[in-house]
Amino acid sequence: MEWDDRYRAEITKPPRQPRPWLVDHEYMFPPSGWALDAAMGLGNNAGFLLNKSRNVLGVDRSTVAAWFAHNNYPGLNILISDLSFCNFPDKFFSIICNFYFLDRTLIQKYWDWRYFI
Repeated sequence: MEWDDRYRAEITKPPRQPRPWLVDHEYMFPPSGWALDAAMGLGNNAGFLLNKSRNVLGVDRSTVAAWFAHNNYPGLNILISDLSFCNFPDKFFSIICNFYFLDRTLIQKYWDWRYFI
């Protein structure tokens, strides 16, 4: 699988940090709720949110990425799936992260899954 191959190569490199935008805007996060890291990859953003006392669900198609994230971020909830097949309850997530992954068919789902405080 293409993504598994990519992440096999990626895990041999020094670990990445969470996206600067996420870190810089932490002050804007709602005080509670679940966070979704869409196409989480190796889990750097999910791990950051988890360390901020969040309940986090990371979703990715790659079993290699999921294994790596599971081993490096205990407590992270992981779903190995294509996001286009996911159906979460409406208004379930207080934060949805999506960096460097574009699937326009998910925009309405993100809107439905996100609740506003």
